[in-house]
Amino acid sequence: MARRGRPKHPDVLTPREQEVLELIRANLSNEQIAERLGISFATAKFHVSEIIGKLGVRDRHEAAIWQPPAAGAPSRQPGWLAPLSMLRRVPPLVTPAVSAAILGLVAVAVALLALGVFATRGGRSSGSVDTAAVNTPWTVDTADHGVTSLIMFDLRRHVARRPPARDSLALAQWSEPGATLIGRTGGNRSFGPWHLVNVDGDAIREVAPTTASVDASPDGQHAVVVEAGAARMVDVTSAATSTLREGNVRNARFSLDGQRLAYEFVNGRDQENTVSDFQNVMVAEAGDFTSPNSIQFQRAADGYLMLTPDPWSPDGKYLLLQRELPCANGSASCRRAVAFEVYGTVLSGDRVWHDYEGRLVSAQWAGPGRLYVTFADDAQLDPAFPATHALLVELGIGKHTVPDVIERSCCVSWSPDGQHAVAQVGEGVASQQRCVLFDATNWDELASFDAAPADDNTVFCGVADWTPDGTEVIVSQGGI
Repeated sequence: MARRGRPKHPDVLTPREQEVLELIRANLSNEQIAERLGISFATAKFHVSEIIGKLGVRDRHEAAIWQPPAAGAPSRQPGWLAPLSMLRRVPPLVTPAVSAAILGLVAVAVALLALGVFATRGGRSSGSVDTAAVNTPWTVDTADHGVTSLIMFDLRRHVARRPPARDSLALAQWSEPGATLIGRTGGNRSFGPWHLVNVDGDAIREVAPTTASVDASPDGQHAVVVEAGAARMVDVTSAATSTLREGNVRNARFSLDGQRLAYEFVNGRDQENTVSDFQNVMVAEAGDFTSPNSIQFQRAADGYLMLTPDPWSPDGKYLLLQRELPCANGSASCRRAVAFEVYGTVLSGDRVWHDYEGRLVSAQWAGPGRLYVTFADDAQLDPAFPATHALLVELGIGKHTVPDVIERSCCVSWSPDGQHAVAQVGEGVASQQRCVLFDATNWDELASFDAAPADDNTVFCGVADWTPDGTEVIVSQGGI
């Protein structure tokens, strides 16, 4: 959900909306608001939406803490609107011709300012899209390069292609968007080392050995490498390294803006130093990744909270975690997922969302404040959606269905803004599968690739890695 801007009409909430706002402040859900006021769920949801729009806030949480400006407080009118305000103070002696001239000058100034704003939004991480390409058809280059290759969708230029690869890159992620990747060679569950690779498939240098896990920072300069329990930061341009933590680290991930790093710290001990089965989910801030804070701290009996493959919400405020318990057979190496939970990254133990315990097979971010969840089986479905195997969950607002083509698809991945999605569609043998880029607002297919012969024995369209601005996505086999 995009921020709606400054308050539009905060002083014209209806009496009913004032009632709903007070219930929002009491932390009631839409369902509870409807029950309390004796109205339908749809009506309650409409009132909440109207309140958010009128107050100019992003969500119900910001609405709950919103306060009207103090009497006599200065207006927060943007500076670029000041010339328009001046028109109100034009003396009566000004002729219509002069007024028209002033209006013309203001219009030109605003137009030039707008051009400047759009121009400054250019660049790699700005999120800008080439306006000339918005209405142009997509160009899809289906050339076969002879090896299991990557797929790239460029949403700015409307170009999709299978670039060549040094080898079969089983897993690839952006290092510097549009320029370099960090890729892991191999296929069929046999993986090689991690390399820094340019977009034409040429290997630049090895970044980490086969046994490591790697996550690239959004600035294209660093990668966090976890190997044998130790975490280190690697400068991908110079190969220089620095140690983050010596041992007991697992699965580190950067936030989309690169300002935070989350990782799992395992085998922690209690104060008496007698029990060593504690596990923490840690978050460190940019500039001092060596001084993390604990988000959660628990023992095995309570279920370990672990990072999901892409745990960070697009705005970097929340973490999506997966709670796991030992399997019924008692095997130490076997764990089963029992819940997916969302936590804030500031206050320890601040759980924001917990639902469908033991009923989900997966959960992932599908835009700011929105999750895409899939159910384990027919018996575990949401009673409100008895025939739906996947849902979009708007945190604190409600739930929505997705098209059948998405429900039946594998490996769905959402852009950071939730406006686009990549999915593997098609059932049966690999040759009948396609990798499709969708417009998630109306579910039109924008571009797609059929599985190539070299894909037959691998996972096709397995993992998608989006640039932080959502304008490019690279799709690889993944490690599944």
